[in-house]
Amino acid sequence: MKHDFAQEYGKWVKYWRIVNLDPTNALTYILNSATNISENLPPAMQAENYEWLSYIEIDPNGTTGIGFLEVQLVKTDDARQTVKPNAQFGAQKIKGTLGVTGL
Repeated sequence: MKHDFAQEYGKWVKYWRIVNLDPTNALTYILNSATNISENLPPAMQAENYEWLSYIEIDPNGTTGIGFLEVQLVKTDDARQTVKPNAQFGAQKIKGTLGVTGL
């Protein structure tokens, strides 16, 4: 799954959360640009952050690909008035185990 929210919707991502619900397979994700290095998200984990970006790519490593992407989108003009696109809010990326039953 690849999305460039600025190109597709004319909006920027202010907050994102990737949840891997697969109990046995990790997934990889890339942020900001298709040329960036991918990050690994272990099974039954989530990653989230407050940061301005427009590109998110998620690649499940297993056959199930169970999980979801949650984003908060802001119109490009409103994002430019708030802060420069791609500027970090300074929040730390959070990775944690999911408290989901059945995993």
